[in-house]
Amino acid sequence: ASLAIGVDKEYLSLNHLLMCPVCRKRMQLNYQNANHLYYECENAHRYHITDGVVDFRVREIPGEEWSLSYRNYSDYLQDHKKPENPNYQRGIQSADVIWKEIERLRPRIVLDMACGVGLGIKQQIRKINWPVTIIMTDLSHRILKWNRKFYSTEWKNPYVEMIYLACDGSALPILDKSVDVVYSYAG
Repeated sequence: ASLAIGVDKEYLSLNHLLMCPVCRKRMQLNYQNANHLYYECENAHRYHITDGVVDFRVREIPGEEWSLSYRNYSDYLQDHKKPENPNYQRGIQSADVIWKEIERLRPRIVLDMACGVGLGIKQQIRKINWPVTIIMTDLSHRILKWNRKFYSTEWKNPYVEMIYLACDGSALPILDKSVDVVYSYAG
């Protein structure tokens, strides 16, 4: 849902969560023009929202661009639609253990570190039945853009608000004590 000014509420909610990865000052959304949104700190470090992803201008490590294994959105979708390896069904299911802990905690905000295509959190999203914000972070802006498309259309849960940050986990642009659960499937 969009506010009257044309800014999606998840971008406004980031005003309470984001800090500049350079100077560590709180960031605020500049939304005078809904077509040109960006977060800015008091030291004028600016990070734009591009394709629905807050872009902290990071890049994958040269020579290790894992996201290039997906040439386009169709390749990305194939990864979501292929059957799971039956060997993953042996023993205790990590997804079930993780779900029990998430359900017990019932967090308001979940941070998915190095989410990639989101195959880990995907197993949890459909089960959630309370209001929660999931922040997906990764180095790849392109994959996050596709995650946004997928999770807002094909895998939507009305209880879950999704936010996408293209950022470096070692300089996470999130204020201390603002996230209830940090999650990573393999990142």
